[in-house]
Amino acid sequence: MAVVRERLTALTPEQIARFPEWVEKWTRIGLSTEPVDRAAGEEGIRACYRHAKLPPPRIIFWLDSPLAVSLAGPIAAVAIELYRNKAVGSAVRSAVGSAVRSAVRSAVGSAVDSAVDSAVRGALSRSWYDSLGGHMWAAASAYWSFFRDVAGMELDEWDRLAAYEATVRNCGWWWPHTDFVMVCGRPRALHLRSGRLHRDGGLAVEYPDGWGVWSLNGVTVPQWLAETPAEALDPQGLVKIDNAQVRSEFVRKVGAERLIHQLGGKQIDRRGDYELLRLEFPFEPRVVMALKMLNPSVPELWHVEFVAPECDTIDKAMAFRNGTKARPNQLT
Repeated sequence: MAVVRERLTALTPEQIARFPEWVEKWTRIGLSTEPVDRAAGEEGIRACYRHAKLPPPRIIFWLDSPLAVSLAGPIAAVAIELYRNKAVGSAVRSAVGSAVRSAVRSAVGSAVDSAVDSAVRGALSRSWYDSLGGHMWAAASAYWSFFRDVAGMELDEWDRLAAYEATVRNCGWWWPHTDFVMVCGRPRALHLRSGRLHRDGGLAVEYPDGWGVWSLNGVTVPQWLAETPAEALDPQGLVKIDNAQVRSEFVRKVGAERLIHQLGGKQIDRRGDYELLRLEFPFEPRVVMALKMLNPSVPELWHVEFVAPECDTIDKAMAFRNGTKARPNQLT
């Protein structure tokens, strides 16, 4: 493979054609639930310390989840004297991440940078509602390694990337300190639907110690919403949910028709896929108005949005929802 020694201003059609392959490769790494190679992960961590010009950690503790790492790291740091913590995490990220990122962006043209960032790194980043560390930060390695392995670019910083890649391939979240590192492996189970975290009835991401994340269709939800059977959910609970995305998942799971029926919704106005309803709650003496509509982004999903009590027409409800007096073509 030819080595690029000048500023890269364009990718070849053959290189562009490898975008999907690169996304698939690093997506598999990021979503893997296979046991990690702890020895390789520890070597990667020590190499990151070397590139940060720091002595290697005296000991590396393997824990069972990101939660355990996030709790144990700070507690241990305080126990060993807080003043000795010299912001190692920042130094490691700066020495490894900033150096490689700067080198890549100074060696390629902006058009090439944007193309690879969007097609490879962007696609990996969108796979997660929330990023953690290690294998869950695969997007950056996907982006950088494309220039190294596909574009044939030669940079002095690639040895730093190799160190960081070892942690991406073989570690979960890791918490660096001058004396130690707290690190966990991959989850033991990860459930997806259409590329999004999803499991109706249990944890969408589960770690060996039992900690995890409840998610429906890529939306992080409370445990009760993920695990309670749809028929056992009380539609009255809708009004108590503040988050619009969680509320949409509640409506999706309960079913819009059942929800409106059980809440005693009375139709006030209707236009196309938009329906304005007056809802009755035993615990809420005020008038509760709701706009029912098909979600513009997810056509098969009905969405219920609360609007001001004075909204007695579709026009007023849509204007209230969109913060304008003008009637838009659709809600966003």
